[in-house]
Amino acid sequence: MALTLRRWHVGCNRPGVTEFLSANEFVDMANDMIFAGFDGHFDVPELWSAVSAFPAEDAAALERHIRANPAPSPLIRTTHAFADGAWHLMVHLASFHAGTSTEADLVEFAAFMLSRHSQEALITGYAYHVKRLFSQDDYNLGDYVCEVPFKQLDILEQSSHLCCASWLHKSVGNLGYDSHEEVWNSDAAEAIRQSILDGSYRYCNKTACQKLPGKQLTPKSVLMNDPWWATVISHHLGKLDRAQARVNL
Repeated sequence: MALTLRRWHVGCNRPGVTEFLSANEFVDMANDMIFAGFDGHFDVPELWSAVSAFPAEDAAALERHIRANPAPSPLIRTTHAFADGAWHLMVHLASFHAGTSTEADLVEFAAFMLSRHSQEALITGYAYHVKRLFSQDDYNLGDYVCEVPFKQLDILEQSSHLCCASWLHKSVGNLGYDSHEEVWNSDAAEAIRQSILDGSYRYCNKTACQKLPGKQLTPKSVLMNDPWWATVISHHLGKLDRAQARVNL
């Protein structure tokens, strides 16, 4: 049975695209995304949203396939700390949307995974997505910007971060080896800022951060009144021509 990806093409932002994949093809793609996210400390909200957009019959087909093949390659990675639970992320989400499990089941599982991997962006993003499934508000991260990664540099002994390292684990460089300019506008820094601008916030700990769940972000519509911000937002700029306003040592 083919799975229909309505409104999404997983891995890119192309609204309106409909993609047809077999359950096996989808799971292979999902496995790659999950482990890339876990290894790279980033969330894959496109994947959670794609599964949640499936009609019930497609979600059921996905669940049946995963349960029949509970550890398909590349999920069999015995040295990987995450290998014992990765496939459960998909099967629990698919099961809920297929109607074979309850809201309580999904919430309980998300809380369990969060208790084991509370610093992993992939898991905190999954838990955030589950929470949002049952929320009545329409708070869309894509309409807002967290200004911190555009203004702040936190310097630790062997790494630098664009926010508190517990909230944004990915390092943007090491000032012991690289210049300030190289760290502030590194490829990692660019990727983090672009994840803010595209609304994925994929590198952020979405459950530990106070700004995301507390709705303390700045609306893009407000920032567009500032010429500098208007350029950054319109051109999706992750490398900045402006230095940080705040440094935490």
